[in-house]
Amino acid sequence: MLKINILGGREVKRQGVGSVTITVLLRTIERVTQTKCLTCECEIILSVFYNPNVSAGYLYGESRYSSTTFYGTLKRLTETGVVICQTDPNDRRSNVYSLNDQFQREIGELVQTKLVSV
Repeated sequence: MLKINILGGREVKRQGVGSVTITVLLRTIERVTQTKCLTCECEIILSVFYNPNVSAGYLYGESRYSSTTFYGTLKRLTETGVVICQTDPNDRRSNVYSLNDQFQREIGELVQTKLVSV
């Protein structure tokens, strides 16, 4: 049995499949088909889902979008309430980001029921 690592997060065991992330899979599809699958919004949401309470700098480092696009998108996601911004408890000068509870729960259920059962 080999492990499938879905977006750097929870691991599930599957036979005959190597370790791959959703982000890597979508970027490969984009490269091969010359289409756009992974938007900046999607990158941020998936990164924050699997890495809650991370800094904007960390999220930007994982992104392939320009700083203007990235930070504008992060601001919109925060303003709409999809992403929650809180003061970092370890460094009160900076902020950390996570998904709101509803989105965290719904995406978690989707990953468990749909992606794991593939």
